[in-house]
Amino acid sequence: MEAKSRKSDYAFWKEHYARASFGEKSEPITWLDYSNERVQAQTFGLAIEAAGPLAGRRCLDAGCGWGQLARTAWALGASVIAVDLSDGVVSRLRRRYPQIRWVAGDLCDPSVIPRLENPFDVILVIEVLQYVPIRESLELLWKLLNPGGRIIGVVPNARCPLVAKTVQRFGGRYRAVTGEALVRIFRRLPGVDRLQMRGLSFRSNQTLLPYQTNSWTRSQRSSANRLQFVALKAE
Repeated sequence: MEAKSRKSDYAFWKEHYARASFGEKSEPITWLDYSNERVQAQTFGLAIEAAGPLAGRRCLDAGCGWGQLARTAWALGASVIAVDLSDGVVSRLRRRYPQIRWVAGDLCDPSVIPRLENPFDVILVIEVLQYVPIRESLELLWKLLNPGGRIIGVVPNARCPLVAKTVQRFGGRYRAVTGEALVRIFRRLPGVDRLQMRGLSFRSNQTLLPYQTNSWTRSQRSSANRLQFVALKAE
């Protein structure tokens, strides 16, 4: 039953983003999952900051969307593989940016993993975990990470009232997580050297930046809109 439910969720989101990515326009909508392009830009900047030096690193962008983050990592010297569920988006990215390896598929599908040429030094999972089983996906991604590597994620915070409304709108197909739950997940994974997270809260005045970020801590109990986390794997 669980596998059947996962296939149903995958089909739902694949169709949802096939429509949303192109809509009625000739140009694609490149800031899906975000309220606007400025929120997307800041989120990607925070991810790159947390990733650290990327030159010479093998990087996986899990759930790459239109590939802006993957292309940024490549421009900073990383060797990048990027995965997304949308065949149409991945096909267009392959034609435009052949320097990156683009893979279409579901990361929770065991047949996709052998195509990724893992392991990786850096794994980016930004605005993706809400669409997949969170614990199982982090366990899978952790196995793809080299010793000494790190995984960087941004995920909806279950303590945020705005997020709760989105969860209700999509039912069980859209997930959120608390900081405490993330701690419990990573405690079960082998070789976690360090886990840090911080909250991303919308500013009342977004003239400069959309998000206000709080300090890195071992967990988060805030009602921030998003949680950013970084987990380091022991060498």
